[in-house]
Amino acid sequence: MVMNFQAKQQILLTGAGFTHNFGGFLAEQFWAELLNKLSLINHIRIVKLLKQDEGFDFEHVYSLVMNVASYDDDQRKGLQSAVRQCFSEMHEILKAWDSRSHGYRIDRALLDNGFLRRFVGDPYPKNPGFIFTTNQDLFLEMHGGFGAYDNIIPGVSPPNGDRWFLGGGSTSSISLKGADIPSKDAIEARVSKDLGTAGLHYVKLHGSCNWYYPDGLERMILGYGKQQQIQADPLLSSYHQIFREVLCSDNRKLLVIGYGFRDRHINNVLIEAIKDHSLELYVLSPMNPRAFKNYLFSVVSKKQLRAETIWDGIEGYFPYRLAELFPTAERPSRAVAQIIKVLGL
Repeated sequence: MVMNFQAKQQILLTGAGFTHNFGGFLAEQFWAELLNKLSLINHIRIVKLLKQDEGFDFEHVYSLVMNVASYDDDQRKGLQSAVRQCFSEMHEILKAWDSRSHGYRIDRALLDNGFLRRFVGDPYPKNPGFIFTTNQDLFLEMHGGFGAYDNIIPGVSPPNGDRWFLGGGSTSSISLKGADIPSKDAIEARVSKDLGTAGLHYVKLHGSCNWYYPDGLERMILGYGKQQQIQADPLLSSYHQIFREVLCSDNRKLLVIGYGFRDRHINNVLIEAIKDHSLELYVLSPMNPRAFKNYLFSVVSKKQLRAETIWDGIEGYFPYRLAELFPTAERPSRAVAQIIKVLGL
């Protein structure tokens, strides 16, 4: 997919660590929720698998159960049902979040109006903005404002004829009932048309917990072999192409919040963009810098990717949680101004 526009220079990439700021599950909590649900429905073999050392990597377990012939359909359906229940419970937690939520006190107006909205594109000249995410939750769809522009999820219509990002009113209107996904033949034209608008494009690289195609199948990318799954899916394949084209244009600045650098297909694009197009990488993470570097080299090296290229591409590092940057009913931290200045927002 060739884009006939110049995207905004500053781009945001989020992962599970972003919505963890609002009560979303990290991998370890998701593992615990999944174990408890599978124990209740007496799927003993999968429970045992989860409790092995490699089982703490939930996606490893998911891939084994879904792809190894020794697991039967009942076990696969049980695991899929447990995963859906986990997402459903997380959805209710995120839907109920507000700035007074205990342990997650973040001023939404400061975060939204003072920061996230800066990633919205410019209408004149038309420089659409992009937020890419590996998340499948609906937090930003429910709670993000992003100003008055026509902000969209390319190719995907919200459920119930509403609008994304609070365009239609209360958070309750964004549900798990299912968004409208175009047919396979209509996807490319639909995505291309949506990309022609200014404002903000929220691109969910791994699908979403409320997406269903006309065939009734849900669309979330889980487990290993994500690249193969994405290539087989027309919508997500087009999203990956957009991600690569946007990042592999010159003069780009990417801020990463909450992405754990565990996905080969994402890292490959980052490495290409850093190496061949001088992408400037900025990371917002609660880890201290030394711990982050050790984590990065450990995780990325295990996947036989060039951790040193990613590390060398980092132009700025901000060791904060969102609650530290955007405290409830207070002025934003002075660090916010620094981040805005460094990114040129």
